[in-house]
Amino acid sequence: MLIKRGGDIKGSEITDRALYLNRRAFMAGAAALALVGVCNAFTQAWLVGKLVPQVGERRVLLAGLVFGAAGFATMGLAGIPSVFLVGVPLLALWGMAGPATQALMTRQVDPREQGRLQGAVSSLASLAGIFGPAIFTQIFALFISDHAPVHLPGAPFLLSSALLVAALVLAWNVTRSLSRRYAKAAPADAGIVPATMPVGEVPPPATVDAKP
Repeated sequence: MLIKRGGDIKGSEITDRALYLNRRAFMAGAAALALVGVCNAFTQAWLVGKLVPQVGERRVLLAGLVFGAAGFATMGLAGIPSVFLVGVPLLALWGMAGPATQALMTRQVDPREQGRLQGAVSSLASLAGIFGPAIFTQIFALFISDHAPVHLPGAPFLLSSALLVAALVLAWNVTRSLSRRYAKAAPADAGIVPATMPVGEVPPPATVDAKP
């Protein structure tokens, strides 16, 4: 607890310095939460909408996963609070991957099957929310215990970084195959989808030469 409850504070502990340190710790925690909120709002409300039309969902998805892996690795290896806070904006940029993933998935499913897709995604998110906390708390407890192979309190963050790296490799391969499939289905000279265009980009309009 950053601030002790009134019944837990002894008379000898009630000093100006103790109150100052408690207040300072509380304000530092509040500032960190505010930083998280500001970074997430910036990413979700403005950045995603600006980047997707320019570079496409595939690149936004891959970039988001890279930032997420870097953010978790930074937090896992941080030795001081200021370095830990560096991971906050990186994790906020990870938020770009969610909307891009959703857009790419919806394109692969028939409109009549969109409900099933959203249900499957929600089910996977619920399972992750159930098992994730249990797994990561056990990992944290292991790496701070006396039986740990190495004392590493940031082990859960490093595991999260490794999982995002695996997701990055998977997303790279899947979206690349989709790009190739679209390129074969729509020749570049037809003006529909150029062969070099990443998945998610808006194709240029077809041009028709005017007959003399």
